[in-house]
Amino acid sequence: MTVSPSHSRSGSLAFLVFCAFCAVRCPAAGPDRDSAPSPKLSASVESRRDRYLSEHATLSKRDYDQLFSGACDQRNTQDCFVLAALGSIPISHREALFRTSITRDSDGYVIRFPMGVAEPRDKVHVYNHDLGAQIAYVNGKRTKFQPVKTTAGWKALEAAYILLAFGRDARRQVNREAATNGDPVKVLERIVNTIPAARIVVSAGKNPLASNPQCVARATDALNSFDPERHMLILGSLDVPSKDFVMDGIKFTKLHAYVVPVVNREKQQVMLINPHDSTKPLTISYSTVVRAFRILRRVEFDAASTYE
Repeated sequence: MTVSPSHSRSGSLAFLVFCAFCAVRCPAAGPDRDSAPSPKLSASVESRRDRYLSEHATLSKRDYDQLFSGACDQRNTQDCFVLAALGSIPISHREALFRTSITRDSDGYVIRFPMGVAEPRDKVHVYNHDLGAQIAYVNGKRTKFQPVKTTAGWKALEAAYILLAFGRDARRQVNREAATNGDPVKVLERIVNTIPAARIVVSAGKNPLASNPQCVARATDALNSFDPERHMLILGSLDVPSKDFVMDGIKFTKLHAYVVPVVNREKQQVMLINPHDSTKPLTISYSTVVRAFRILRRVEFDAASTYE
């Protein structure tokens, strides 16, 4: 999926793709239940965020703007789920999270996860050469698994998570070939603080959400209560025989993840960012959502456990 690392809520807001969603049933109430509605980013959270940034910044404002500018598009590495997770991080928190968790050095970048905390669980060193392609042999054919097409900051974050989850190959390259299957929720739970009780997963296996009334209701509730200051929302498209399919006059890619940065409750519409072209956002109705997609994943950012 693609996120456009620009800091507005317009079409270049977003990010990336998710191929290979897990086929699970629409879950009953329990650990994945949505949280009760709450206000947008509070003054106390803003104050803690700004204070933490001023006291713990490891990346200058100038470097941040340079490293995370421009469009961001997936190439032939099948790590849509990683890119979707990165692209769904709330815009209001990105600068504080990234600037206090990424350090540049002469060899590359040191990135700490979860971002925005003084004592992170994981630390990953991404070297400058890790931002290039992985050379692998697939069925005897030389193949280049390319990093995301964007500026160096997003490339470094992409490489850092692949190293964290999949390591290096036998040639000591970032193992992009192995990063072909995963869940953006799991990625988010490793790279930022999330609220487990506020995680919502709606799925109907390989069928559209519309095939299950309970999934339709839960998907609608999740969209209606979406708060871009707190929530990270990703949709996974249908599994169909062809590479692409058309729904309501719009072409979608199968088994693809799209980021939802904006929801218009009054018009019952959402903005979608397609990872293959982050500069052309789509606007679709709730009705199209439940018929073109088979999975909705929403996670809540835990600001209370961050910036401590």
